[in-house]
Amino acid sequence: MKTGNTVIAAGVALALGGCVTTETVSYKASATQQNVIRDGVGALISSQPSSVVMLRPAGRGVPAGQRPVYVLAVQNRTPKPVDLRVADIKVIQTKQGQYARALNVKTYEQLVDEEKTRQVFAAIGVGLGAAGNSIQAANAGHGTATTHTPHGTYHTTYYSPAANQIAVANANAQNNRNIAAFANQAEANMAALEGNVLKDNTVMPGEWIGGTVTFEPPRKEYADGKAKSYSIGVKIGEDTHVIEITQAPGA
Repeated sequence: MKTGNTVIAAGVALALGGCVTTETVSYKASATQQNVIRDGVGALISSQPSSVVMLRPAGRGVPAGQRPVYVLAVQNRTPKPVDLRVADIKVIQTKQGQYARALNVKTYEQLVDEEKTRQVFAAIGVGLGAAGNSIQAANAGHGTATTHTPHGTYHTTYYSPAANQIAVANANAQNNRNIAAFANQAEANMAALEGNVLKDNTVMPGEWIGGTVTFEPPRKEYADGKAKSYSIGVKIGEDTHVIEITQAPGA
C-alpha cells in the first residue's frame, strides 16, 4: 500500500508552495462510511461490497485558494483484478446540495507538463542570475582613486588583476552552486510526481493501491457562506464511492 508517511509528506511538499491560510476539511459520512483519524488528520473510509476507499488531505488541511491534494487509497475485495482509472475519479462542487460545477482532476501527465514548464522559467531565472554574477565579477578590480592636492582634485583609474580573478572565481563557484541546487530540486520534484501521484492501475485481489489526487480549487462564488462543498466520486469495478466534503476556514 502506497499511502504511508512518505506519500503524505511528498504530497504536502507538492501542495504547499508557501505560508498560506489553511482551510479545514470535514466529511459527511453515509451509512457505509466512517470518519477516522490518520496521523492526526481526519480521514474517511468508504466500504462497499467489492472495494474499500480511504481518503484524507495530503496536508493538515487545504491551502485556501489553491488546488486541493488528497491521498486516496483503494482496496480490491473481489477475487478478480479490477481497473482503477484516474478518469473515473470525478469531483463536483455543490452549493446548497445542488450541482454547481465540475472540478477538473489533474492527471499525472498534466502535472508533469506543468512542472516542466515551471522548470523552464526557473532555469531562465537561474541563467539570468548567473549572467549578472559574471558581469559583475568581470568588472571587479576596476576603480577610480581620488587624490586631493593644493593644486586641485585628481581622479585616477586603476585595475587590480588579483581582485578581478578572485571575484570571477567566487562568481563561478556561486553560479555552479545555484545551477546544481536548481538541478537537484528539479529532479526531486519530478521524482515526487512519479512516486506519489495516482495513476491508472489494475488492482489485484486484496491489494491496496494509493497515491495523491489533485484537482482545481473550488470557487468562492459557489460557496455556502465561507464554506465550500464538493464531492469526490471514485469508481472501481462495479462500485462507486461518493465522499461528501466541506472545506472551510479554520476556527
